[in-house]
Amino acid sequence: MLPLLRELFRPFQKRLGRVPAGKLLVWGELAAGERSFGPEDLGRIDAMFQTPDVGQYKSGVHGCAVRLAGLLQACAPKSGPLYLNAASRDGRKVLSLWLMEVEPLAWIVYEPEQRAISGGDAGPFRLVLPGFQAPRDSIVDLALIEIGNQGEQERLG
Repeated sequence: MLPLLRELFRPFQKRLGRVPAGKLLVWGELAAGERSFGPEDLGRIDAMFQTPDVGQYKSGVHGCAVRLAGLLQACAPKSGPLYLNAASRDGRKVLSLWLMEVEPLAWIVYEPEQRAISGGDAGPFRLVLPGFQAPRDSIVDLALIEIGNQGEQERLG
């Protein structure tokens, strides 16, 4: 596919430019449409999906986190989506994963330990996948999650 045509079929990359600082954008096959979350919004998701220290589940990573399953419950995905596509704010790291595989395992860190200690603003967000090996085990500075029927790499052909 020609590079110019390829860009026309990359809505994922186009959305990255629209993500406000300090927010996580979730879009795709969602009943209520696109949702934007700040750290305080993620902290308000049901307590059964929260942990005060994600280090219990993934060594070397610390901070308050919410399970991906809790985020998805808040977003109400339509039935049938197969993929979780996620990207860092700069778009350099993109993961396409089977949603069924990562939904029960994945965490989104919204208040990293070093930010809580220093009193700085919460964030950036981080996707953490316990049990996965590098480079597919996390995305630092997570900005975008798409729940969809196609992996980002499949769109590129």
